[in-house]
Amino acid sequence: MEAVVIILLSTINILLFLHSSTSTSSIPISTKKTYIVHMKHHLKPPSFSTHHRWYKTHLQSLTSSTQNSLLYTYTTAYHGFAASLDSHEVELLRQSDYIVNIYEDTFYTPQTTRTPEFLGLDKLDFGAGRTLPDFNTAAQDVIIGVLDTGVWPESESFSDLGMSNVPSRWRGKCQSAPDFDPKVHCNRKLIGALYFSEGCKSCSQEIQSPRDHDGHGTHTASTAAGSIVANASLFGYAKGTARGMAPQARIASYKVCWNELCAGSDILAAFDRAIMDGVDVLSVSLSNNEKTYYTDPIALGAFAAMEKGIVVSCSAGNDGPVESTVVNTAPWVITVGAATLDRDFPATVTLGNGQKLQGVSLYSGKVEMGNKLLSLVYQQGGNSSLCFRGSLDPNIVGGKVVLCDRGGNDRVAKGLVVKEANGVGMILANTPETGEELLADSHILPAVTVGRKVGDVIREYVKTENNPTVVFSFGGTVVKVKPSPVVVTFSSRGPNAIVPQILKPDVIGPGVNILAAWPRNIGPTSLNIDTRRTSFNIVSGTSMSCPHVSGVAALVKAVHPDWSPSTIKSAIMTTAYTQDNTNSSFHDSALYGTFSNPFVHGSGHVNPQKAFSPGLVYNIRIQDHIKFLCSLNYTIDQIQSIVKRLNFTCANKFADAGQINYPSFSVLFEINSKRVVHYTREVTNVGAASSVYEVAIDAPPSVTVTVKPTKLVFKKVGEKLHYTVTFVSKKDVKPGNAFGWISWNNAKHEAHAVVQRMGDAQEPRVEKGRVVKEANGVGMILANTPETGEELLADSHILPTVTVGRKVGDVIREYVKTENNPTVVFIFGGTVVKVKPSPVVLGLKMLDQLHLISIHKGPPMSCPHVSGVAALVKAVHPEWSPSAIKSAIMTTAYTQDNTNSSFHDSALYGTFSNPFVHGSGHVNPQKAFSPGLVYNIRIQDHIKFLCSLNYTIDQIQSIVKRLNFTCANKFADDGQINYPSFSVLFEINSNSVYEVAIDAPPSVTVTVKPTKLVFKKVGEKLHYTVTFVSKKDVKPGNAFGWISWNNAKHEVRSPVAYSRMTPQLELET
Repeated sequence: MEAVVIILLSTINILLFLHSSTSTSSIPISTKKTYIVHMKHHLKPPSFSTHHRWYKTHLQSLTSSTQNSLLYTYTTAYHGFAASLDSHEVELLRQSDYIVNIYEDTFYTPQTTRTPEFLGLDKLDFGAGRTLPDFNTAAQDVIIGVLDTGVWPESESFSDLGMSNVPSRWRGKCQSAPDFDPKVHCNRKLIGALYFSEGCKSCSQEIQSPRDHDGHGTHTASTAAGSIVANASLFGYAKGTARGMAPQARIASYKVCWNELCAGSDILAAFDRAIMDGVDVLSVSLSNNEKTYYTDPIALGAFAAMEKGIVVSCSAGNDGPVESTVVNTAPWVITVGAATLDRDFPATVTLGNGQKLQGVSLYSGKVEMGNKLLSLVYQQGGNSSLCFRGSLDPNIVGGKVVLCDRGGNDRVAKGLVVKEANGVGMILANTPETGEELLADSHILPAVTVGRKVGDVIREYVKTENNPTVVFSFGGTVVKVKPSPVVVTFSSRGPNAIVPQILKPDVIGPGVNILAAWPRNIGPTSLNIDTRRTSFNIVSGTSMSCPHVSGVAALVKAVHPDWSPSTIKSAIMTTAYTQDNTNSSFHDSALYGTFSNPFVHGSGHVNPQKAFSPGLVYNIRIQDHIKFLCSLNYTIDQIQSIVKRLNFTCANKFADAGQINYPSFSVLFEINSKRVVHYTREVTNVGAASSVYEVAIDAPPSVTVTVKPTKLVFKKVGEKLHYTVTFVSKKDVKPGNAFGWISWNNAKHEAHAVVQRMGDAQEPRVEKGRVVKEANGVGMILANTPETGEELLADSHILPTVTVGRKVGDVIREYVKTENNPTVVFIFGGTVVKVKPSPVVLGLKMLDQLHLISIHKGPPMSCPHVSGVAALVKAVHPEWSPSAIKSAIMTTAYTQDNTNSSFHDSALYGTFSNPFVHGSGHVNPQKAFSPGLVYNIRIQDHIKFLCSLNYTIDQIQSIVKRLNFTCANKFADDGQINYPSFSVLFEINSNSVYEVAIDAPPSVTVTVKPTKLVFKKVGEKLHYTVTFVSKKDVKPGNAFGWISWNNAKHEVRSPVAYSRMTPQLELET
């Protein structure tokens, strides 16, 4: 069925997002939404026997809701309920004295044969006289709960062969469904299987069942605790014995995701049930970008789980390499990033000029090209280089190998696009955004993935060769790859956006090319056209690294059943390692040749063997968590929603959130603020009775670090001692980040805590020149990285300096690397004008431009240009409103440079900009004086817009400063505000006729009615309607076009940005 969205418009600039599933079935739209209601739990009248009865009665007494409106009653993880409500019912509930607050439901993203050996699990020493049989018996008492997409129970990874009876304390069950029989599909291994769908009823046409129809949940569950399976592989790749991290542990599956969409209300209900069922560890490979802990169902549920002694492990997210993208950052969860392991799947690309280039592939079908060189084509520009559906011309690519840039759509979907255009093979080349990470996929046609650097070589070859050709060879599986681990580009990074004083992620684990169980009803690519079937699949993501650490936590729990969740987390963090198998610091695949840092890898890579015996641990008490939450300046009600307690105050809150007893340090020195920070930590001896530890310090270069005392003398097991660390920021140190560590050591143990020094701006470019000069350097070449691309920002350096783009920088780096005696000379060319092409959209990041006294470049410099233009327009048209002036500037902006080409984007070499980057275009002062049409926004339209955001009346009043309004006539959809507006003003012309022109995105049919606007007088208002129809079988991605109203004198153009995606979801696996 086609997805149709009709928007009533009279707007000059349109930015439209159409959210649709990759499924061809339509999703019904309801006027009601799901809300999570926080109740004053302690005020339940005695006349009600249960909170459920009270919530249900209270809901029905205040609203017109039926009994089906109450979706969940939360009893353990949260105090309150979830209900399906309209906006009027929400406002009525907000007025109740029994209700603390109401939050709209949010949605979350679901984010092995070699990894057990790579982690050392094949040769564990349990210590203290424990034997392997003793450990296996203890491990069978540990239960891992997995919140995910369900489970494929027939997999051999869930066999209960040799397992003892289910622990008597288990209170969970398996839920019956048309395709799931608890008596058949559950056993002594898979002891629980439930599904939760009330918050996502319209998300999928799947049968309501615990069964996995996606693969993600089966993969993560078997990674954490899959049984031992011999001869496992993906079509021969990664062949060996598959096993989870804790193969003796039990598994309970809680299905909360449907069609790759996971409702927060369902997640919270699953936490509630898992806690009551009696799990020991919860593995949650889901993520969202919630900005507060009291509105985040995962943070809420995890706190309740932690109180009950349950360890919660969560994925850090797949949004790297962008900074501050790490999610699931609550200090009571283990946040896990991703790295490679020492196994690879090499493939060779041989170019027609004889050059052999390395990549990876999991292709296992027939290679029709054999050893024959085939033509290679690269359709550069726009959607073609990204190989979007419909972007490739079969007349050009038929019978050829196609070079596709990574990004924009799924990697395996690009192979499908090539195949549908009659291409016979594909090279998938990384861009600067994905750097050198190599994720292998089981493509449906011969395909090889290559890194950014190799990709650039191939792009240049295609560009310069008259008849480019290529042939592939596939190398199977290799192990003991060096260096490894390498931190991968997609792994989300710090600093922690909610609380910078808590270093996140906590640790990294294997998350690239992981082999684990897979449903037999889905092909390895998950594409509908993929009819291949396999019992194991190779997948990548932080969703894969999370269950590795969940399984390790289960092993530690089996060895130390009395340890608290924070103690187990501490053991995993303080024993993590930070050097790869070449004894080098970890590399970061996002930036070629660079090292990782704690923003990326946290405390380091998980080390199961050492985690069993950490020597010292950092425990966090509940009251410490409360002091931490108070330090965030949350209200008492907001804290109560997390901790579910009444008898506390914030009188003794931490002065600084970093004072919590965390196993790492993140020290924030704000500019023109404090230069000294004191943190005290408490450590508990879990090693030998008489133990002495001495401190070792590796201080960041910009900080002086002292520790008192320098020696800890323990006399007994369980004894607690304190130490205080003083961090002093050195004088005249420029803003920036630096890293080090503090370690407590004795002959047997080394318990290290990462130290991170944070400033609130990165080191400016000119400071690099000062550093070179202070080291007696006589000149500097400042070379861009993939993050800054080809943008060239000139500076007045204090020594001879030339700034070069990323591509030139790579040439110079390679020259220095390969030349025995590299030399250079500078020539300065003064000033040139009429440079082409211009303008070019910059890729700069704001933090790179901040100086203490003045700001020289960046958006702050473009802003006053437009401010000045606005002043000129105001002088010519003093009666025009601000929105009319804004409209005039936007609708007359231009989008072609001085070579009559579309704007280029300096962030990505050779690519064009788009409305996501340049908006309506570049400001054009001359045309802004006489735009033809201008559009005014009335105050009441702004109020309707704010109401559509479900802001409360108080929140809206704080913006509009009015009392006499209601939200009764609010927009049903916030996209209905006509941006700039429906109000059409004319200058002097009394009769004007405009005809429409349309440049539709290739994946959308766009119609406008009427196609002609006839104005008879100045100030007359007319409306038009635009209908956007998404074409059938269009894969997710972005596309752009425009709508323009034209007459002989004026051209009033609106860019259109079209996005088709799974709602709220971006999963790269």
